[in-house]
Amino acid sequence: MYPYNLEQNPYPSNPTPTIIDAKILGGKRHKEAKAAVLSCIEDLCQKVSGITATGKDFRVITIIQDVGSGKTHLSLHIRGLNELSDKTIITYIDLSQVSPRDMHSVYRAILAGFTENYVKEIKRSIVSYLKDKAEHNIKDANKFFNFGILDSIRRKSIVKRAEEILNEKLVPNCSAIDTVLKDEFSHTEIFIIKLILEGKFREDLYNVSTLEEMIIRVSAIATLSWKFLRRLTILQIDEFDSDKESLHFVKAVINAHLPSTILMLVMTPSSYEEIRRENASVFDRLEKANYKIDLAGSNTLEEVLDILLEYIRYFGNKKNFYIR
Repeated sequence: MYPYNLEQNPYPSNPTPTIIDAKILGGKRHKEAKAAVLSCIEDLCQKVSGITATGKDFRVITIIQDVGSGKTHLSLHIRGLNELSDKTIITYIDLSQVSPRDMHSVYRAILAGFTENYVKEIKRSIVSYLKDKAEHNIKDANKFFNFGILDSIRRKSIVKRAEEILNEKLVPNCSAIDTVLKDEFSHTEIFIIKLILEGKFREDLYNVSTLEEMIIRVSAIATLSWKFLRRLTILQIDEFDSDKESLHFVKAVINAHLPSTILMLVMTPSSYEEIRRENASVFDRLEKANYKIDLAGSNTLEEVLDILLEYIRYFGNKKNFYIR
């Protein structure tokens, strides 16, 4: 137990913050940076219209400043914001923890960044979508639920079957999905849908052999997240640097203009300079980012005091501090 009956140290000395630490955000520059990111998200939400997003619905955000300036803290704070839970799906990747730094490891990190709650939500939405089709007698939709003529005669319910699938009490007939969804979804999107329904979402790692396939997969996930959940996909890539594999991946993502997606790159000024020297084409794309956030001056006394004040306000609301 800490002083003032605190169960958590309000001033953790961890060099890298956790999601819990990042719940509190202080400092004028950090708050301005947060506002800029939220503005980008809101802008894109308003521009994506209809069921299908396009390559125009893609944004790049760069966050650049020295080690210890709070870049990771800001990224994790944004990831944990309740106000974004109904607007975005965020996967966070720390490239310094990805080893070996190859395509498969990066893709594994991306898939791992999607929460279990996200997988459950999109599965429920997909099953509901297929249930509606079955109830409207769309060809082969009933087959997905293993629902036949005898079930109809016995007055069994599609709704009941749907709940059994969601509770993993019934194995769906995923082979029927191809016929049901072929006119509305791409081959890759249908493949991802099957993986989600079969509980094998993260196993897609073993199906990808090229960078092009990986980009197509990530694009499909972003498309499905918008179609079924009406949420933008945010790829947060921390510790981005001049590593060759990382540069190839980011260049491919930007060139592909993934639909309903925001790419957020977090790096230091030295890494940014190394990227300039290593790959001029990637650097040029980063220079043209929609939002460029610089946390310069974030370590001034004024900034630090404001950060401490935010911690006191946060814990004061829990009646551990008394502010007059």
